[in-house]
Amino acid sequence: MKNTKIRKMTYTAMFTAIVFLLTTLVQIPMPLGGGYINLGEAGIYICSVMFGPFSGAFAGGVGAALADISTGYAFWALPTLIIKCAEGFIVGKFAQNSSKYIRAKTNLGMVIAGIVMILAYFCSRFIVVAGNTVQASVVAAGMNVFQIAAGIIVANIVLAAFDKAKFKIK
Repeated sequence: MKNTKIRKMTYTAMFTAIVFLLTTLVQIPMPLGGGYINLGEAGIYICSVMFGPFSGAFAGGVGAALADISTGYAFWALPTLIIKCAEGFIVGKFAQNSSKYIRAKTNLGMVIAGIVMILAYFCSRFIVVAGNTVQASVVAAGMNVFQIAAGIIVANIVLAAFDKAKFKIK
């Protein structure tokens, strides 16, 4: 029992670092007032599917918020922490109690989490970005669609490979 908890904490910490790296290594700045597109979504989705909602929430929120702080977007850290925690939790809930990593319900969870992210960042821009306009938030939301799509695609490729190899860590 104790060993299982320690193992899960270790994997959660490892995925926190993976989310941080995926978020910081590839950053495409967004126009009109801050933010950037990255591959961190893939790490959040993979962690949430493999280890559940709480691990996904922690790794996603903390990893992405630390990435914001370390790359000059500290003003986004608090909204990112909240939004990415929500994303990880949602995906983890949809993926719970499954014998396979990839299934329709899991992908539905990724899409719903992505929609939550888009709406939350859309609203957050009015608080975080001085002089934000509805048009700027719409452009940013459109760009976030690409980030979510890339995250879902990468997560599905990795998780499908794990399914095929019968690789389970639960």
